[in-house]
Amino acid sequence: LEVLMDILLELLSYPNQFWRNVVERVFHLLMKSLTHDTIQLIIKALQPQSVSEVMEKEEEMEEEEKEDEEEEEEDDEEMKSDFIDVGAEFRANVRNALGELAAVDSDQESIESLDEDQMECLDQALAAVFQKQKEKSAIKKQKKFDQTTMMHFKMRVLDLVDQFVRFQSSNPLMLEFLVPLFKVCISYRSHKILSPLSERCTHVLEK
Repeated sequence: LEVLMDILLELLSYPNQFWRNVVERVFHLLMKSLTHDTIQLIIKALQPQSVSEVMEKEEEMEEEEKEDEEEEEEDDEEMKSDFIDVGAEFRANVRNALGELAAVDSDQESIESLDEDQMECLDQALAAVFQKQKEKSAIKKQKKFDQTTMMHFKMRVLDLVDQFVRFQSSNPLMLEFLVPLFKVCISYRSHKILSPLSERCTHVLEK
């Protein structure tokens, strides 16, 4: 039975409505036969990270979003000015990549005066800077995607718990879900992305 439950949980990780329906129907048939070990598999799937780790990651994402907002505000101000300033951090990265070419004062010497080798170095430097920014943006998006994917998986697991609570209310094994559900509520309550898990757990506990 433990092996079958492990397979059902694995199927829930797929973002596919068909497999979700299959899992829910099979689980409904198995509910009366669940054991302590199978319940523990479900609890493990719900197990939140420590509160401190969740909050630390939340603070990291908030700091990154704050930096992005500040950069956007700077860009807006630059567009309103008489000339476009690429920003201090961008200039510093370009100067570092250019090396000796950083000594060229763009306000006094036109870009057209650079020879072919200098232009090639400039192109490579700019490409490196933009690639770095692109990778930084990709990492941020991946973090959000990972957390969102995890939230949807845990939501589907909570649907199984909800089934068990509704149809097996007299089963003493139901009590094993109480503490884990409270932990989820506390861990994700103030999380920007995962807070719906806390709300869902609260709804299950109220039953």
